Amino acid sequence: MSEKVLNAMPQCTARFCRLCLWILISSKFKFVLEFAFKFEKSAQVIKAMLTNGEEPPSEKYLPEQRLAYAFIGFTLLLLFVTGLIKSFKNLAGFNLSESVYFWVAQLHNLGFVLIIFGIIGHLAAFIFKANRPLLSSMFSGKVSAKYILHRHTLSKDECERAEKAIKKAQKDKK
Repeated sequence: MSEKVLNAMPQCTARFCRLCLWILISSKFKFVLEFAFKFEKSAQVIKAMLTNGEEPPSEKYLPEQRLAYAFIGFTLLLLFVTGLIKSFKNLAGFNLSESVYFWVAQLHNLGFVLIIFGIIGHLAAFIFKANRPLLSSMFSGKVSAKYILHRHTLSKDECERAEKAIKKAQKDKK
């Protein structure tokens, strides 16, 4: 590695640690936990998808979406932390035992496998009929108004915008 990169690594690490500390201390951490870990609602939605049952009403972010974000976010954090520790091995004066490096490497490898499974699982969501309208949204960046009204019933702002868009489209057809 170049000397510039080696000098920048401790600064980046310090910034990342300050950010993590700020998230843990601030009230935003509670929001992050509440946002990511609504497992009961996620289980209800996934059960409804598997059994072709009725889904509970959802907010702007779907419960299964939150679960996927939490999983991928945790896995990326695992890869980032273990990757930093693995890169510290190359710095002068930073010595850890070989067994620590071994287990860090094993965790890093596990994180890699988990992120691959997470990406495959995320894309496999299109197997379910309820998610198929989102396939075109991946490429266009736009979600249909009918989909919003159907799946995001608790998000009043989104539903109001969707209803306005549907009315405008109907007026344009006339």
